Amino acid sequence: MTRHCLAVVLHCPVVSSRDGIVEVSAKFLEEVERYAKFWPGTVRLIAYEDSNWGTSFGTVKREIASLPFELVIRSHDELDAGVFADDVAALLCGVGHRYNHLAAIGRDLGVPVVYVAEWSRRTQNVITAIDSPNNFVKARRLFWLWRQRRSIHKSLAAAAALQCNGTPTFDEYAKVNQHRLLYFDNRITDDLLIDPSALDVRLAKLAAATDPLQLVFTGRLTPTKGVLDLLQVVKELRKADVGFELSIVGAGDLADALHAQVVSNGLDHFVKVLAPKEFRTELIPFVQQMDLFVCPHPQGDPSCTYIETLACGVPIVGYANEALEGVVRHSHAGWHVPLGRPNALAAEIVRLAHHRGELAAASVQALEFASRHTFDLTYGRRVDQLRELAGV
Repeated sequence: MTRHCLAVVLHCPVVSSRDGIVEVSAKFLEEVERYAKFWPGTVRLIAYEDSNWGTSFGTVKREIASLPFELVIRSHDELDAGVFADDVAALLCGVGHRYNHLAAIGRDLGVPVVYVAEWSRRTQNVITAIDSPNNFVKARRLFWLWRQRRSIHKSLAAAAALQCNGTPTFDEYAKVNQHRLLYFDNRITDDLLIDPSALDVRLAKLAAATDPLQLVFTGRLTPTKGVLDLLQVVKELRKADVGFELSIVGAGDLADALHAQVVSNGLDHFVKVLAPKEFRTELIPFVQQMDLFVCPHPQGDPSCTYIETLACGVPIVGYANEALEGVVRHSHAGWHVPLGRPNALAAEIVRLAHHRGELAAASVQALEFASRHTFDLTYGRRVDQLRELAGV
């Protein structure tokens, strides 16, 4: 049998029903649809089912028969040699203890296995520490992660290649596997890039310095995103007598606390806390009107927010987590300050408010960089690597 199938085994749950409907993350669905768009044969998504998952923000329901790829439901215990059916030409999978054995199986069968690496060791440790309810749980979780590193490195070394979302894993695994592809994940199609003429209009207003500086944060309102630090940034900006408005767009565990602190501190004239907006029709047009994205993320996960913000012609200032450091290094469209220093973050915003030419230059650079890393270009490169390895 001719091998023509790309098998995709990534950590994303689905909920299926007896009437042929599946519920899945909209973001993840778009990703697999892009594999199907560029891969010349069949794409087979091998996912696990979790009936307690779903009905949350960002999920969609689809008829299974209408999907542009095959959907196979398997438990984690069933991820064995059976995923390498006779028609599988290459297998793409996530990094983690559930997938460590797949590289060796693929090597024995002559099927290239490519791992998608997203969270570096440092980022995993930071997120684990933030999410742990107490020191005992944190220590136990960190120890478990430490024990996993050796087996993960072994599997990555045995893989045909790695696809690294952002610079943290690309740099970390340099000595583990030399066949690495660096990409910056996002969902920006060409029509979502800000029109250069619209950017020129905004930059003219920025240069005139007659309007308040438009600051924005979008994303989950959770501790891992550092959103409460935004209020300390705002207080420092008020002391500096800088004209600004900050729009915070999102939802999460800290939404109520954020609202309450904005009001109790008398900041509601300068800060707007807004509900989540639909990505294509609401959020992107809204962010395109902003001057600067404020990013207090303490952790370095490779958020799509970075490229999606740059695509709006909006540069980023934030904490020097390892993901943002890499984006700034490659794009020259942002600035970073030491982690957990809201005063330093505010000071950098004040500096940029007085050097608007620098802000404008970074805005142009942001659009230029994002235009080279759009959704289709990114997934086209990723599939090209898979095709080369599989010889299809």
